[in-house]
Amino acid sequence: MQKFTIGNQVIEYGVYKGIVLDNQGNLETSVKSHKDSNGYVTGISTHSTHYQKVYLQGADGKPFAIDLRNWDLPALTGHELIFIWAQSPYKQNYALGYNKTMDVLLEVNEPEGYFSRPAGSAGCLIVIFGFIGAVLLSYFCYDSTKSESAGWVGFILGMGVLGLLLFNVLSRHKTAERNGKKFKEKIIQIFNENRG
Repeated sequence: MQKFTIGNQVIEYGVYKGIVLDNQGNLETSVKSHKDSNGYVTGISTHSTHYQKVYLQGADGKPFAIDLRNWDLPALTGHELIFIWAQSPYKQNYALGYNKTMDVLLEVNEPEGYFSRPAGSAGCLIVIFGFIGAVLLSYFCYDSTKSESAGWVGFILGMGVLGLLLFNVLSRHKTAERNGKKFKEKIIQIFNENRG
């Protein structure tokens, strides 16, 4: 695996290129019935997963296989393929598959989401705990002084701290968006370098 850095995060990625030797696929379908409290079937749901295994011969002459799930990448014997896999420190995956012979590009997951998901999760927790903290601070200020004014001062201070925390979350989210764009630019650069 190779690496590049965006912000303070190290991204691992791999580039796999080769000529298709064989392409095997199968479809796995699961069926589930839904029953009411009397045991009567009220509905049936199905879920299908397409598995594809592509055998490639690399530039070094050695064969290797790529396992794909729900891709349906066109790959006939003799076609030239390029795959790029990347993984963030948060274990989010991004993948790109390109059939150079047919000029078909498929992507799995949007790379912009690499950085925004952790920032968004932290933002929700900060808002919830910040509001609870403001209410508790207000209560403790009122309880210790028995003064309604002190309670309001505690609440206003707590809301001020919450405002600062929200500002921090918004700036982190903007940084995450910028890093996501940089990530996509880097992946496109890697793709173009390997496209030939």
